[in-house]
Amino acid sequence: MILLEKIIAVCQEENLSVAINSRRPSNHNPALKIVRTNSNFLWQLDGLHIGRIEEVAGQPRADRLDFYIGMDDLITYRNLFPNTRARSLGLVDGLRIPTGRERVGGKTIRWKGPISRVEILETKIVVPPFKYSITNNIPITMNLDRETSPYPIDNGNGRTIRELHFGLEHPFDLINDSRIRVARANVLMSPEQYATVLEGIDTAITIHQRT
Repeated sequence: MILLEKIIAVCQEENLSVAINSRRPSNHNPALKIVRTNSNFLWQLDGLHIGRIEEVAGQPRADRLDFYIGMDDLITYRNLFPNTRARSLGLVDGLRIPTGRERVGGKTIRWKGPISRVEILETKIVVPPFKYSITNNIPITMNLDRETSPYPIDNGNGRTIRELHFGLEHPFDLINDSRIRVARANVLMSPEQYATVLEGIDTAITIHQRT
């Protein structure tokens, strides 16, 4: 398992918002596991702590999945990211200057610069009793950004406030399904998409070690 610092998922539909809010300082143990499935790469997020269903009437819509890892942790766990012989699609302008907060009432975003962005194949997110539905013909984009944590990250691998942010953006819809009992969040990438993300990770590590 690749230990993460936090996982935040938000989906808003009409007047309701559902969320996952998992943080290592709160002992939620957010983590990432990457497995090969056929020729693709499946990212499975673990330690998903379910937040409250909230009334959000009149607030800007927010649909996203974000997860973060401290840069020293990323260096430590880099060898747990499976290798691929696929060729990267190349890093592209990941310019995305977020403002405001990571959620209503949440921490202010401390954005330090883009690494890249890449379209991915698929994501599946369920937060009981809802599942996030994908809108056809609209890409799912993963952004890689450098950010800083509001608190020092010290997990035995070093001490830093720098972290790498992985963020998915897509206009999800909420579907109520009372049969859902367990929260899940998965991301599926092609070999080329995965190779691009690996290049972005290595670029972020290089920047961290130089500064």
